[in-house]
Amino acid sequence: MGAQQSEETHQQINARQLVVMVRFKPAGGLDTSSAAGLMGDITNPIEGAASAIESAAASIPGLNMFLTEEKKETESEKEYKYHEDYSDWDKMLDKIKEGIQQMNPESDVEKFEFSSTDADGRKNDAKELKTKIDSKMSSWKKYTSFIHFIGLGQGGNVANECTDLLAKDDTFKSEKWAVKSVVYMAAPQYKNVHVLNKASMKGKGAVFSFGNQYDLTQNAIDYFDDNEKLLTLIKDSNKNALSLAVGKVKMRLVKILAIVLGGLHISAGPDALKDLDKIDEVKDEIKGLIDDILGFIKKLIDEGTSFVKLDEIPDFKNISSGYDAIPNKCADELMATIDAIKNKAVDGAKHANLSLGPSDLAGVLNCLCPLFDAIGGSLGVLKPNTKGGEDLAKQIIDEAGVKKVFAPSGDMPTYLNIDKEYIDKAVEAAKKNEPDMSVVLITKVNGLIAKATEKTNEVKDMDAEHKQHLADAIACLSLPMLPSKKDFYAKLVKLMPFDLQKLTEEYTGGNLMGKAGSPLESIGIKFPDKLNTSVANTDAEMNRVKGYFDKNNFKMADKIDSLYLIYNSHNLALKKAYGPIHQCIDRQTGYLTYQKAKGFDNECSLEENKYNQGTKNEKEDAMPTTEVKKEKTAA
Repeated sequence: MGAQQSEETHQQINARQLVVMVRFKPAGGLDTSSAAGLMGDITNPIEGAASAIESAAASIPGLNMFLTEEKKETESEKEYKYHEDYSDWDKMLDKIKEGIQQMNPESDVEKFEFSSTDADGRKNDAKELKTKIDSKMSSWKKYTSFIHFIGLGQGGNVANECTDLLAKDDTFKSEKWAVKSVVYMAAPQYKNVHVLNKASMKGKGAVFSFGNQYDLTQNAIDYFDDNEKLLTLIKDSNKNALSLAVGKVKMRLVKILAIVLGGLHISAGPDALKDLDKIDEVKDEIKGLIDDILGFIKKLIDEGTSFVKLDEIPDFKNISSGYDAIPNKCADELMATIDAIKNKAVDGAKHANLSLGPSDLAGVLNCLCPLFDAIGGSLGVLKPNTKGGEDLAKQIIDEAGVKKVFAPSGDMPTYLNIDKEYIDKAVEAAKKNEPDMSVVLITKVNGLIAKATEKTNEVKDMDAEHKQHLADAIACLSLPMLPSKKDFYAKLVKLMPFDLQKLTEEYTGGNLMGKAGSPLESIGIKFPDKLNTSVANTDAEMNRVKGYFDKNNFKMADKIDSLYLIYNSHNLALKKAYGPIHQCIDRQTGYLTYQKAKGFDNECSLEENKYNQGTKNEKEDAMPTTEVKKEKTAA
């Protein structure tokens, strides 16, 4: 053992080391930020004027004429900026160079920058990187030499591709060269592409991965090859604010239900039918109500989200294209009911006074069946495992421009607590019993990507089930951008619920009949079976949709949304060279052990990795002993 240990020590003294930092640097391109700002300057005053009008109408006491989405503009970053300033990483690299050259003056560092944004481009970049390494190490033949890669973001995958090229290179295989370590920061790790070739390490290497737990880019976005269109979809997913003029609908409902609950008292005699004018009022109000509600539905279909175009889904369009016919269908249903009521009234009034109570008049509400049937049918075609559901998934994927998605490796990085501000917000949210769900979101999306890519990375080759997983992942990425939309829909459903029992209790049980909170049966109303069936079916579909959003309610801490997790978190992860990363590299090069042998203590914090003069005197003849330490550990 002593002889072997001496040999390893000798090897460390003479080893030449090359530390290579691989990082992204975009090619020069058109900056559209000023154009976007110009458009904002034009549209914002218009939107502001419209909002002011609606606010004025909504301020009328007792009359909420408009239901308006309370949308707040995101304060998150909207682009990757980390590559604009690598100065802190350069300082770390200078320190590493100084350290490894203390151990061997021939050792050196290199920086390699690339601009590719897809897998094929990164493979070509790796060839350039290998050429650079070959040139550097051409004079190191016959020397024991180690390569250390530092991969920032996708730079880690360029480094991985380079290890594959090195492992297959005849010169590299014949020389006493090896990849000693690969250290990743904020780099996505794939299962079946850009895979590190461990043969390049020749049994001596180690791999380390670091990251930010809130980084949605490292854990999801970067698994989509060429993801620019996806990022645009997420940014624009809530660009429009919804507003519906609901006041008129509310007033129509009150008027209709007032007539129904008030009943009719018809006196015998030739003028009896004049009392039936109320029924005609119901007819007019119901037709107006249906037109108004259909207008809402059409607006929600057109403007609900920017990346889902429901009217382009064939099965949905087949139903929605019939919306215009609904008022006539409802009118036909209504007239049949009115005719029956009139016939009953006329026959009864010939002999005596006749009273028609709420239960008799409730039949007029059967005319709403075509409306409820259409709404329930529209939602029903979007179920998973249906043609409509498959078309919806395809539309979401196409809107995101996704052609290829890579499977996650399943390896978990070492997360550094670099976002103290976010952590503090998460703690405060937990105290209020409103836990931040960002990590849950990231985990879920990563899991959905893993499911989607079980059989293939090519979207065109995925079956319907796996495309559904992929569409769910994309939808989840956008959900944190839509809290105002979810609040808006919740208010809309509450304002005009499809549950007519609750609706009539709210508007009539207390105010019109003076029996607050009483069940409808106690005031003489029982809705017709036909209507109850239509309402029940619509409720089921609404609850299914609501259940999806409840299950995926990724509530974030204050001012946190998808863009923060994508841009702020990733920018922060690559903003500076954090102490644990520097320490890890020093440990792998042997410099940490070398410094300790010289009498220095190592002090590592999140901010920096440094060496302080210890209690022992500095030893001038200290030598790196990483392999010695490893051998002792193995013993």
